[in-house]
Amino acid sequence: MTVDLDTGALLAHTPPRKDHISFEEAVHEVETGKKKAATKFERAMEERSRQSEILEKKFKKALEKTADDATPPETPFDLD
Repeated sequence: MTVDLDTGALLAHTPPRKDHISFEEAVHEVETGKKKAATKFERAMEERSRQSEILEKKFKKALEKTADDATPPETPFDLD
């Protein structure tokens, strides 16, 4: 593994060599990999659906906050 000392970024990585495995073990590894990928995908989709709910709540909260405030928003011309 090679890491850049200045940035801490991973530059190169060589995975450890695996011993030779049987065909059945290789098939099992592929199947478990598919299951893990499907689980990660489902979790990401759930988080994505919750993300829109959270953004909606934040937007409603911001609308309520601005409804109470009667001052007009600043314009770029006011900043000079």
